[in-house]
Amino acid sequence: METQPVQFPLDFKQCPTCGSESRMAKEVLESEHAKGKAKLALNAFLFQHQSLIANPDMKFLSAPVIMSFFDACTDCGTMYCIHAEVQTAVPGMKNKGQAPPLTLN
Repeated sequence: METQPVQFPLDFKQCPTCGSESRMAKEVLESEHAKGKAKLALNAFLFQHQSLIANPDMKFLSAPVIMSFFDACTDCGTMYCIHAEVQTAVPGMKNKGQAPPLTLN
């Protein structure tokens, strides 16, 4: 059987363990919004990880970088990836701290 290539970005809306859509960072952000302390347009995630898929000592013209965002299920506690994407890094590029446009839906 032939498998299809993975298409990025990947978005996961449900906990892989229990199927819940309730996430800790999302719940905290919604709570802060209800108090008037945060805008819902903010991104809600616990951890961002960037991995360069190349030896950092190598001289390269460009290299793919994996960016993964994680959150925790508030029903069962499972930590899981909610968003993953691949970007291209070039020498001298600095991370501008931009996160993907995650929504609270």
